[in-house]
Amino acid sequence: MMPLNGYSLSSLPSLLICAFLIYTTAWTDENHPNACQHGPWSGRLQGPEKTQPFLAHENISTIAIPAELANLPIDHTQPSEGTYQNRYWVNDQFYQPGGPIFVHDVGENNAERSAHRYLNASSSYLLEILQEFHGIGIVWEHRYLEPILITEIYPSLTHFEFLSSYFGESLPFAVNLTTPWEHLKPLTYKQALADIPYFARTFHRKSFSDHDLTPNSTPWVMIGCSYSGLRAALSRQMYPKTFYAAYASSAPVGAVVNFSSYFDQVYRGMVDYGYGNCSRDLHEIISYIDIQLSSGDDTAAAIKELFLGPGLGAQNSSNGDFALALAFIYTSFQSQGMAKHDSKGAGAISLPTLCDYLQTEPQAQMPAPTEGPAPVRAPKYLTERLASWPPLLKSINRDFKTNCRFLNDSLPQSCDLSQTRESDPMMIAWSWLLCSEWGFFSVHNAGPRSLVSRYLSQEYHQSLCDRQFPGAEATGELPRVPRAEQFVHETGGQRMRPSNTFWTAGEYDPWRGLTPLSLLNLATNPAMATTEIPECNVQMGEKKIFGHVIPYSQHCADFTAGFEPGKQARSYFVQALKWWLKCYKPSNNNRV
Repeated sequence: MMPLNGYSLSSLPSLLICAFLIYTTAWTDENHPNACQHGPWSGRLQGPEKTQPFLAHENISTIAIPAELANLPIDHTQPSEGTYQNRYWVNDQFYQPGGPIFVHDVGENNAERSAHRYLNASSSYLLEILQEFHGIGIVWEHRYLEPILITEIYPSLTHFEFLSSYFGESLPFAVNLTTPWEHLKPLTYKQALADIPYFARTFHRKSFSDHDLTPNSTPWVMIGCSYSGLRAALSRQMYPKTFYAAYASSAPVGAVVNFSSYFDQVYRGMVDYGYGNCSRDLHEIISYIDIQLSSGDDTAAAIKELFLGPGLGAQNSSNGDFALALAFIYTSFQSQGMAKHDSKGAGAISLPTLCDYLQTEPQAQMPAPTEGPAPVRAPKYLTERLASWPPLLKSINRDFKTNCRFLNDSLPQSCDLSQTRESDPMMIAWSWLLCSEWGFFSVHNAGPRSLVSRYLSQEYHQSLCDRQFPGAEATGELPRVPRAEQFVHETGGQRMRPSNTFWTAGEYDPWRGLTPLSLLNLATNPAMATTEIPECNVQMGEKKIFGHVIPYSQHCADFTAGFEPGKQARSYFVQALKWWLKCYKPSNNNRV
């Protein structure tokens, strides 16, 4: 289980969220500070001219950009249910009359850090665009993703309350383990999509009070990556009278419950980046582990204790929870691919670092070749080698909030990975969306490219939804399985072609298979990507798409500071927008 761009639970740290978020969002240090590790990274591939994105140092201006609050309906279909306050941030220092308004949608994260990064950082792509187009920049926080004041509440509540947010500090109701399921019902993709158009109708700035900044007289442009890229594309498609254009990066519009193709892309990237032997070793390791897990209780307990240590409950961990813990070794790939860190710290738990460890002979300390014939080593030996990798258990303890092998003598001894429910409000909210709307379950990719255990099944991931929201299915608040097929039917999925929309995906982005730029559908639904600018307000046919696959890159690479291929991708959108804006007509925009 992703999201964007990816993604832990407090007691289910890895279960729902690292199962979901690790594989569902553009999960970097700006997202959830206590979630699965994805710190700042940089690096260069070992192959010729294969550069991967790096997070450049960003100088943040000292100019304060305060959060502002928009009053929005809790339920757009029933205004009588009341309103809540949603956060957003604005930079209008470059605005000149006639310039567009650019909305950078943060998606499934607290938006505060992103707001200061994109509206204040010297290396921000958004600042570049604002200056070029003399526009206004807005960073938008998604509903339901820390404390918030609700101004109008349900009749049963008779006083103002500070409540925990859905995603950040923009929440209609308190979100915790006692939240009634009906209070999560307004958390749907449709309700969240309706928020910005509602807000845009009355948007104004005191410093430009003589100018109509609403979509009636000013072109609005939606930008996002991962889940927010999905929102950008849907915003243009469903609200064309609000959004004149959209930039959809790594947008998983082809929602699926069984998302096994995620790991196919990881395997493909490892091979193409020069780590083919390591991918084969990892395949052998996981195949061996699956045999042990299926060979009786004693054998299953022994393999778990090999990795987690004896006693302390390790043997009680379910096969699925144990398999998920081992799958964490791939979390860094989504953002950094096979790039290495320059220092030991966070980079020591990256996938290429693990590969170097697996392929280094412990006696001679000589690395094995990364390509060509791999040395013949028994799966048992490789498995024991993985289990001895020091960062692995530290990572498991952090993400599952356990203390396996008593690595921290200041904490109680515990090593049962089969914990209960996540209590973090943001994690609860995001889990609700995944369990109700899309799934995106990061399921075992069967076959010669499998990298994770077969116990990471669709049934296991569904059990995490049931564990997190006990009784919600029985009461009808959650479906038996996520409504991914319904979402695709309603939106068009990968076949959607809203006009004035630019699509991107990284060549090895694990989420590429759910974007219109997928490799997976070429046989049944071939769509040719082109950077030839389409005419304004003209929808492209199903066989053609205005988009670009960014070479040697992963998730949301086009918004990574200092990454030249990403900058090139953005330039296609900039040139297209210049062309499309020539067609913009106030009060008669977006007829298609």
